[in-house]
Amino acid sequence: MQPEPNLWTQGRYHYHGYPWKLIDYVVKKIPGKPTYLLGYAADGYPIYTPWNHDTAYDSGYILRPGPRGNLTGTGKHPDGHYDGTFVQDYHYNPHAKLQMVKNEVMAKGNYAWIVTPHQIQHNKLVILDARNGTWAKTPEYPNGIFMYVLTTDWPFIPRYFANWPSTSFKQLIPPERSQLYNCGELHKYKGHVY
Repeated sequence: MQPEPNLWTQGRYHYHGYPWKLIDYVVKKIPGKPTYLLGYAADGYPIYTPWNHDTAYDSGYILRPGPRGNLTGTGKHPDGHYDGTFVQDYHYNPHAKLQMVKNEVMAKGNYAWIVTPHQIQHNKLVILDARNGTWAKTPEYPNGIFMYVLTTDWPFIPRYFANWPSTSFKQLIPPERSQLYNCGELHKYKGHVY
C-alpha cells in the first residue's frame, strides 16, 4: 500500500520489485507447470514468470556506466555514480546485458536465479524488449501472443504498455507518467533471442 496517499496514488497497492512470495506460492501450488500465468496488464496482455519450461527470460536493462555527471547544485541530477538508486540509472542495452549475463553464468553458475549454463549453451535465453515483453507460445496461448515477463532484476515489473490500456486505467496514471502510453507498434518490440 502506498504509505502516504497523495493526489495520484491515493493509497493504492502496488509493487516496486519482484514478487518473490507470490511466485513461490504459485510454483508450489502447481509444481512442474511449464510456465506460470500471473495475470494481465491494463492493455490486456498476459504477465508471466521469468521462465517457460527450459527457456529463461531476462530484462535488457543494465546500469549506465560512470558518474551521473558533475551537476552539483543544479537540481537536475543527483551526484555520484549510477548505482541503481534511481530509474534513470538504467538504460536499455540488450547486447550488453546478454554479455553481462553470460559472464556471470560462467563465473557463478547462474544469473539472477533463472539463467543457467544450459540455457546459454542451447540458446534458451530471451532478452526482453524495452517493455519487458516478447512474443511466445504458452499453454494458454498455443498460437503465441505478446506477453510481459516479471524479471528478478530491474525493471522487475514492466514499465511501459505494448498496447493502449483500457480507458478506465488512464485516470489512475498521473500526467508525469504519460510516457506509459507511448505504445508504438508491437512488431518493433519483440525480444532478442540468444
